[in-house]
Amino acid sequence: MNASEFFTAAKTTDLYDTYWWLAPRYFEELASRPKYLVAIESGTMLLITLIAFSGNSLICLAILRNPNLRTATNYLLFTLSATDLITACTTLTVATIVLMNGKWIVRINPLDVSSFPCKVQGILSPAFTGFSVHVMALTAINRYMCVAQQRLYNKMFSKQGTCVIVLVDAVILVGLTIFPYPTGLAKVTLDPRRAVCFTTFQQQTTAQMIGNLYLGLNVVIPLFIICLCYFRVFVAIRRNSFRVQDARFASVRVKEVRITKTVFAVLIGFLACWIPVIVCNHLSFNMVNPRFPRQGELVYTFFLSVSSAINPFIYGTTCRSLRKELLHSFHCRKTKRVKQTRAS
Repeated sequence: MNASEFFTAAKTTDLYDTYWWLAPRYFEELASRPKYLVAIESGTMLLITLIAFSGNSLICLAILRNPNLRTATNYLLFTLSATDLITACTTLTVATIVLMNGKWIVRINPLDVSSFPCKVQGILSPAFTGFSVHVMALTAINRYMCVAQQRLYNKMFSKQGTCVIVLVDAVILVGLTIFPYPTGLAKVTLDPRRAVCFTTFQQQTTAQMIGNLYLGLNVVIPLFIICLCYFRVFVAIRRNSFRVQDARFASVRVKEVRITKTVFAVLIGFLACWIPVIVCNHLSFNMVNPRFPRQGELVYTFFLSVSSAINPFIYGTTCRSLRKELLHSFHCRKTKRVKQTRAS
């Protein structure tokens, strides 16, 4: 069933008003774009996707290759990069192909997507987003313990303990995200304005209840923990409570403060990307006449994508150890290529 067929069948039901973004004109706008606009939109999306994929891949490889980087904090940064890498391979890749083709990858029912890439995108994207915020909250707790509660830090944030916490959180969050589908509470619908698939709840009361639950568990509570922890961290640093008497540990403490600034920069970058996303989403579902324009909807997709591509730049500019490992990797590859060229 295509968009026109769906809306013809839906005019006598409430679906016509409920799923207004599936109107044929939105599909026509996507398919009838001028060539220069196709090139700009798809080129921008392709560039963001390539940066997100390559940058996060390098960060993951750097942490895996260098044993000195395998700390509890870097495990959390690794988790963030791995999550962004998966997002680049699913959400960003699908959106890039759609913007290039001006249509969806396969012929699908717009009301209930059965295409595997779109289902992965629509179901797992909310889970990835919430998981990223949870990891940032764990990182904020990690930094607070390291700076202000040093005796408890090693007990609570060992390498193994950190991995277990992250794994348990991921399993719980993915399970909570998936459960509405087999129960029939939600479907995956496509949005031609944003070039993405997303979760749609069939009942308004259910949508509001689950939306509030998602907002509380994945936004309000984690952000409260993040703000509280970083406030305590910077108070501790300002009062010199992180200073130690033994000079042998002075360089270690300075390094921990630098790491704290790095993960705080990651939080600022995340908020800088997600504030426009939240604003666009609010305007999209509250503007009625006229509707929020398609170019405004793409701002949602672009900022959502940039949030997955920005972290490698933050790590590279603020974290000296990661930057050195990345430069060392490039130097080794360049030296290896020169040797191969000389040998041939």
